[in-house]
Amino acid sequence: MPFRELIKFRVLQGYRNYDPSKLDSAYKAVKEDKISVHGAAKRFGVPVTTLRDRVDGRIHIDCCTTGAPPLFTLDQEAAIFNHIKIMSEIGYGYTRSEVVDIASDYAIDLGLKERGNDLSLKWYYGFMKRWPELSCNMPSGLSELRARAVTPERIGRYFIELDTILEKYSLKDKPHLIYNVDEKGIITGGGKRPKIVTAQKRPQVVTSERSQTITVFGCGNAAGTQIPPYFVFPGKRMLSELLEGATVGADGTVSDTGYSNGTIFTHYVQNHFLKYVQCRDSSLPILLLYDGHLSHVSLHLIEWARENNIILFVLPPHTSHILQPMDLGCFGPFETIYQQEVHKFIRSGRNITRYDVCNLACKAYEKALSPSNVRSAFKKSGIFPYNPNAVEIESILPSLVFEGQKQTKSVENDSKDRSEKNDTLEIQEEVSTSKETSEQGELEITSKETSEQKLTETTTDFFNKRGGEVLKSFIVAKKARRNISFIIGGKAITEEDTFEKVKEYKEQSTKKTKASQKSKTASCDKNAKTRNVTQKQMKKGKVSKATNIVSDSQQPGPSGIININNSVELDENDEEIPEEEKCCICHKFEPESLKKKPYITLVNWAMCSNCTHWVHLSFCVPERVVRRDYKLLCPHCK
Repeated sequence: MPFRELIKFRVLQGYRNYDPSKLDSAYKAVKEDKISVHGAAKRFGVPVTTLRDRVDGRIHIDCCTTGAPPLFTLDQEAAIFNHIKIMSEIGYGYTRSEVVDIASDYAIDLGLKERGNDLSLKWYYGFMKRWPELSCNMPSGLSELRARAVTPERIGRYFIELDTILEKYSLKDKPHLIYNVDEKGIITGGGKRPKIVTAQKRPQVVTSERSQTITVFGCGNAAGTQIPPYFVFPGKRMLSELLEGATVGADGTVSDTGYSNGTIFTHYVQNHFLKYVQCRDSSLPILLLYDGHLSHVSLHLIEWARENNIILFVLPPHTSHILQPMDLGCFGPFETIYQQEVHKFIRSGRNITRYDVCNLACKAYEKALSPSNVRSAFKKSGIFPYNPNAVEIESILPSLVFEGQKQTKSVENDSKDRSEKNDTLEIQEEVSTSKETSEQGELEITSKETSEQKLTETTTDFFNKRGGEVLKSFIVAKKARRNISFIIGGKAITEEDTFEKVKEYKEQSTKKTKASQKSKTASCDKNAKTRNVTQKQMKKGKVSKATNIVSDSQQPGPSGIININNSVELDENDEEIPEEEKCCICHKFEPESLKKKPYITLVNWAMCSNCTHWVHLSFCVPERVVRRDYKLLCPHCK
């Protein structure tokens, strides 16, 4: 008989071969119908020991796992869950180790743990399994300026102004006349390293040796049509080789740094953008939305736009990450696809330069700014179709911390609708077990309710303390500063009232610049007069044992040597230099050898420690430098 037939395999029973609902039914049958434990277990098909442990109270009926029960009760873990959730929503989420630290401190505060006996990651993984709504993810960065800027009031005012412009120029049903333009900086090296499939623990990826920043202008309309890309390369001259491999209509220019500026942006709008505007008719208005960078605002551009029936609408400051279509749905895929193209190019064994960027970026631009991506980006930003509720409430929550508002967010597990945000950030978990009497219709508070109410107050105080100043949400008053974003943010700058305000701001800035230049000029003249002192005044001003004097002999000029009179020019009222002010060796104020040198020389003086007379260092004595506590003796005292 073959050997394998002699082996007897043991068939293992699966864990928990019964439905948990059957266990609940058996438990109710024992408690309510007074059926024996053996009879209920046989009727419902559950283990006798499992049912008896729950009937006797050794294990809670809701427990579905083996081993020791969780450290915290369901209500206590719900408090931890709510605190973690709210802190992450307002932009101050916790890391894995911080969650363990908070739970350890909470257990010590409740008397469940002793200090020094902290929880481990085993508790963390169990907690995450019991609360599947939580997950550990890599967050996206949000600057403090953006967190402060995205307030409900500012977003509301922006959509009201946008609705006014769309109604005024009848653009709500004309998506082909609504455009958005933005700039994206790319680097030749591709930026982030991609994830690769490998057998190594720490693989390496060959990247470009040097990286340069190149700016790309991206533009599209709400109908899904894209404007060809426009590049800004670093350099002094625009070479045709820089646009090698470009798609049809792509163009570019150069700047010293590779970044855009006011002149380049104006040239882009007047020449490149206007050339490819869909169905251009001067009688039809065009709405162009973009961010309020200082280089995008100029009186010349505004006047030109008004003459050509183009409405320039500036988004509110620091809100482009939620209101600008190019940022929402286009530039993210563009950066990812460009990085893939770069690494494919590098894998061929070539080093990428600025001459290769246009070809690679145009491929990524065509794929990223597809009609479906552009249309969905305008829809997500609420521009077309017009939707003032398009901004998600989660994007506004971080600003409530800085606005001083407080709110709580109720968790609704059985509803798909977004839960309402209250006016407080305090985590309040109301745990009360009350029963309603049919005769009186009143609530009877038991002793258990009183203890749970005290526990709730303790929990609230603990997590409010852990949240720190963020949960308190105090407003820090700051001094108002002069900024053009207060004038143009969230408004159409081609409108008459906004245009006049911008014009007034520019005029004030020009006056302030001229006044500053005059002040600098006067300061420079004053410094020049101060430096024009005689050698006697400089000599009298020495206060230490080592003094540096600049000779007025020949000085270098822009075209050769300027010969200056070596003699000390004194005013008529000035006295001659006394002997004690001269060198005790050469009996001159200026060394004789300096008259033959055609450049400026610094002359160091030092005082003799014995006779207290001054001497020229390195000219009349061998010492070149005198340090502290050094006793210098002139040749007469040696």
